Amino acid sequence: MRASGLDNLTRDPVDRLIVATALVEDAVLLTADGSLLAWSGGLRRQDAQR
Repeated sequence: MRASGLDNLTRDPVDRLIVATALVEDAVLLTADGSLLAWSGGLRRQDAQR
């Protein structure tokens, strides 16, 4: 349910599930995916390329 309500996020269903899981679990998402790093939502994330 949470994945379907994410505004302005990529249409990729796997990305949506990953982001929704990180939000529900209050986890930091470690990713190198530019679209997830640029998303304006309230996700705590860390650039894996740094």
